Parts: sequence; structure tokens; C-alpha cells
Amino acid sequence: MITKHTNASGLIWNIVISPTKDDIAHIMTDMHIPEEYLEELETPTPQPVCMDLQGTTYAVFHVPVHKKKDPVTLHYVEQEIDVLIKDKTIVTIFYDSLDVFDIDPTYALNHHKTSKPLDLWFEILTHIYKNTHKEVDSLVLQVKELREKVFTDKEHIETISDIHRAYLAIDFPISAHTDITESIQEKHKHTVQINPTRSSARTQGELHKLMQKLDKLGAYIHELRDTQSTLINARQNSLIQTFTILTFVFLPINFLAALFGMNVINMPIVQHPLGFWILSGCFAGLSLLLLTFFKFRRWL
Repeated sequence: MITKHTNASGLIWNIVISPTKDDIAHIMTDMHIPEEYLEELETPTPQPVCMDLQGTTYAVFHVPVHKKKDPVTLHYVEQEIDVLIKDKTIVTIFYDSLDVFDIDPTYALNHHKTSKPLDLWFEILTHIYKNTHKEVDSLVLQVKELREKVFTDKEHIETISDIHRAYLAIDFPISAHTDITESIQEKHKHTVQINPTRSSARTQGELHKLMQKLDKLGAYIHELRDTQSTLINARQNSLIQTFTILTFVFLPINFLAALFGMNVINMPIVQHPLGFWILSGCFAGLSLLLLTFFKFRRWL
């Protein structure tokens, strides 16, 4: 499906959603793109790219999309946006849906009042980056809340893993935007009609801030995972130490109990009237001696 939007400056913006082969052919004809690039435009491109299609700038961006609006559900996917820029026309192609794109095209065209499609695309990118900022801020807030809870007995491994996966789903596609935006500007730096302006500088600034925030979020997550792992190891070591000490305490007692439990004649103490209490006292004294030794060696 193709929807066409224009503004008073004569800028044309075509939005293509879930394109058919006819839709792509129509766009290629309208922008005079050779048929040899039909397959390139007809199917999604897994890797970001920026290339020249004989006069038309073609760029592929991947952006993170929060599929469920519930902030507790950290399910992010990559969504591709293909961009075609030529003269006073810009085409944005969405192969899936418009989830990532909550800006009103009519408002965007009239609000920015630009006749340069490159400037419009940079404004769109800035809008996407600002929305992504909110998603990253939400993850940062969850990490800070976890940092307060991680020292409790409860383990938060699953929650930390979910946050880490969400971080990677945002960081991986966004990290490729710097090269793509720079390539677009490089292709248009000598063009009089489409000259990079403060729109591109604002976009680069938003992208730079977003990358810095993602770097800090990644550091927070790694520090949180290391802390959680250290605490789990400490608890496990404490349990192992406790079981080891209990084993050392009861091992000689079990040995003595088995020794005096043998069915032989003339076993010492066994025939004594106070034999039970004598053996119980020996066992208690031996346990106390071992516990004192462990305390002295600071094993307890």
C-alpha cells in the first residue's frame, strides 16, 4: 500500500507499507530506478546498507521496536525501514508494519516546512531516536531498581537476562546508524539542492547521546550480572563450607558409634552402667573440640 503526502514546498513523501511487487515497480518507475534493482527493493535486507541506484540514494535502516507496550514485557524486535531519496521526493518502505512510526506524516511535512527530503528524513530519525531514548530510560530505571534488590536472598537471573536481551536488541541495530547516516551525507555533500543542514547535526547529536546512554546501560547490566554472580557464588561457597564442617564434625562421631556398635565380647565401656553417658560425653566433647578448632582457624 502506497500513501502519498506533499507540503507547500513541493516535497513529496511516499509511505509504502507491506509492499507488493506492483508497489515496488510503481515506485521504481516514478523515481526512474533501473529494473535490475527490483529484487533488492522487493525483499527485506538483513544488513544496513547505503548505495546509489543511478541517481537515487538508497539506504536501509534497522530500528528496535517494543512489540508489547507493557513495559514489564521486554520483547524487542528489529524493524527495517528502506529509504529512497531523489530530487524532491522521499520514499520510506516498511516491510512489516508501522509500529516504529507514530509520527503523523501531514504534521511532519507541514511542521518542518522543508523542501529537502534529506532534511525530512533526518527529522524522522530524530523522532525515532527520541522514542528510543524513552525505551532506554525505562531499562535504566529497571536496572537501578534491581541494584537495590540484588543483595537480597532472592535471585534475579531471569530478570537480568531479559533486560540484557532487550539492551542488545536496541544496541545492535542502532550502532549501525552512524555509518549509514554519514554515508548518506557523503553522497549528498556536493549536491546543491540537497545540502546537509542543522537537521543532520541535530540527528547526529541525538544519535550520539543515545549511543552514550546505551554504553552506560551496557556497563550497568554487566556490573549487575557480575554482582549477582558473585553473590550466588558466595552463597554456594557458604553452603559448601557449612556442609563440609558438618561432615568433619559428624565423621569421627559416626566412626566411634560404628566402632562401639560392633557385636564383640568384652567391648570396653559398653558393659559399664554409665556407658551411654560416658560415650555421649565423649561425642559431645569431640564435637566441641572440632568446632573450637574451626572457630580458631576462622572457618566459621
